[in-house]
Amino acid sequence: MKITALLFTVLFVAISCSSHDSDDKPVVYNYYGNWINVVDAKDIDNPYVFRESYKFNRDKTFTKTRIHGNVTTTASGTFEVSANEIGTNLKLTYPTDNMLILNCSNSLIETLTITKAGLLDNDGRMCDAESTYEKTK
Repeated sequence: MKITALLFTVLFVAISCSSHDSDDKPVVYNYYGNWINVVDAKDIDNPYVFRESYKFNRDKTFTKTRIHGNVTTTASGTFEVSANEIGTNLKLTYPTDNMLILNCSNSLIETLTITKAGLLDNDGRMCDAESTYEKTK
């Protein structure tokens, strides 16, 4: 009897652990296309606020553009995609160092996360380099 109860318990635990709710599945989002940074209406006329965008292409390349005043700066590179419980992660690799890379180190890597809300967040928020982007149509 004890063996049957133990076997039933083990089987129940195995089945319970292997089933997932739909909310637990990683988010895979259509990341291709243009994303532009979200700027609060109160900051639109602030001279220190800039417009910034990413364009993700199907060949796994990207272009990042920043417009600040009358100056436009661009940088390009390649990206990889992965997903976890937080959202879809994009790992951007730049070929050379440039001022557009937002991260907490001096590497050529920038990481972004598309949240379940459908916004693109720069992971530089840990070092006060946070930016949020929304997909354009």
